[in-house]
Amino acid sequence: MSPDLRIARDPGSVDGRHFDVAIVGGGIYGALCAVESAQRGLGTLLVEAADFGAGTSFSSLRTIHGGLRYLQWLDFARARRSARQQCWWLEQFPDLVQSRACVMPLYGRWGRSRTAFRAAGVLAGLAGMQRLASGGRAKGPLVRLLGADEVRRRWPGIRAAGLRGGAEWREGFMPESGRVIIECLRWAVAGGATMLNYAELVAARPEGQGRSRLTLRDRVAGADISVSASTVVNAAGDRVEEVARHLCGDERRLVTPTIAWNILLDAKLPEDTCLVLAAPKSRSQAYFMQPFHGRVLAGTGHAGLKDRQSDGMPPRESLERMCSEIDAAYPDARLGRAPVLRILAGMLPGVGSGDARLAVRPRIHRDVAAGGARLLHVVGVKLTEAPEVARRTLDGVTGTIARELPGRPSPGSGWNALDPAHPPTRESLLGLAARESVLYLDDLLERRTNAWCDAAASARIADLMAGALRSKA
Repeated sequence: MSPDLRIARDPGSVDGRHFDVAIVGGGIYGALCAVESAQRGLGTLLVEAADFGAGTSFSSLRTIHGGLRYLQWLDFARARRSARQQCWWLEQFPDLVQSRACVMPLYGRWGRSRTAFRAAGVLAGLAGMQRLASGGRAKGPLVRLLGADEVRRRWPGIRAAGLRGGAEWREGFMPESGRVIIECLRWAVAGGATMLNYAELVAARPEGQGRSRLTLRDRVAGADISVSASTVVNAAGDRVEEVARHLCGDERRLVTPTIAWNILLDAKLPEDTCLVLAAPKSRSQAYFMQPFHGRVLAGTGHAGLKDRQSDGMPPRESLERMCSEIDAAYPDARLGRAPVLRILAGMLPGVGSGDARLAVRPRIHRDVAAGGARLLHVVGVKLTEAPEVARRTLDGVTGTIARELPGRPSPGSGWNALDPAHPPTRESLLGLAARESVLYLDDLLERRTNAWCDAAASARIADLMAGALRSKA
């Protein structure tokens, strides 16, 4: 498969057409639904009101959990699912998803003690998670216990009072989450799918014979586009209820929103290992400190919302508490006092109004527009579970279990903006923009490259692309 496979934006070629499946939402859930749909031979259209992957998917911690955390609640089914999904990500995206060691210093509190992690290792073995996580190839124990001396040596200045050692395990990590979404879209295009960013669903009406007529607003040209579909998959993330209202004509309460966030810190860790920190106070949250392009991506913070209106940013007091707890867990590193370069915030489904706790399981709400299309509203929770949710969603369309998907196309020619040995040229950036439906400079900086992590890299690209892309001003 050619690495130059294009995600072409051509609204004119879409207008007036019928599709078996129309997917609303271009985050990781929508992108994987498009892969599933196209590879099952269904005529597939994906539309996104902004740019692909610009919402909650961009703001994620980029961690693919292997399920170890669910053993503390004895949720063996979810632990096994997570281990299976982590294996899928590592196998399908070896160029973009890496296995990374995680270490949590242990201080003897239940749940974060040597005994608890030793028990987790035993339970993981009983649940068959080692076999799932390794794809059937044994790679040693899922949990390795460390002595206190080793923890102090690897992380100088770690809080010493009560330190009993550490626990080490592995998780998946995708440093370039934007590129992962683009590669999923290319995979869907290889199966015949059509992609359209900056196209917003503004109206829908049943037209009989199991079809609905969708009106899309081309946000670039300001013109309307009309398409029909037999099935509509609503994978619009934090806009899922708004899209449901257009599709159903009434209010649907599908989620109780919470706000979740990660922060990019101008700091470094001693080694390329994720450090999992918890403040010494009882019931304090554990935060993942991911090495990230020479900095630290810390998360995840959570806060409940008492109403459905939000400016999309975490409450100031919640952000300050997060930094304070990180600092208390590893005071010598001064991580909590490091400059915050970026706050990555998004909406996730919770359990109740004002409650910071997240919903545990993804949901697929099946619906129908009277006389119109079959509707499926997808409410995802974890990035890890997106492949399985996409499969279940499309099983609900075809009524059959998916056949084995053809392999991914050869990776596209993405570009590492932070690699000084390979500086960009205007021509290479224009080529990338043409291949991957880039309309605005932000699309290029934040979702096709990693330049957003570095102000100097962003400025270089902006200078090179002056006048070549549209301005959102």
